[in-house]
Amino acid sequence: LYGKRMLYARRDQSIINKKEHVWNIYLSPSFEQKGQKMTTDLYNDRYPAWSPDGTKIVFVSDRLK
Repeated sequence: LYGKRMLYARRDQSIINKKEHVWNIYLSPSFEQKGQKMTTDLYNDRYPAWSPDGTKIVFVSDRLK
């Protein structure tokens, strides 16, 4: 959480292979509102966190580079 904004990871169906799943990062303006997908690739993106000033998002991913 940063203010009322919330980051979370959710397991979604892969856009390439519907039988596989990947984790994506979502940003929600509040607990009551649906989040907007922030990552949309084939990698597993998890454990999102805010920078100390709340202007950037960091997360763990299985990307190579």
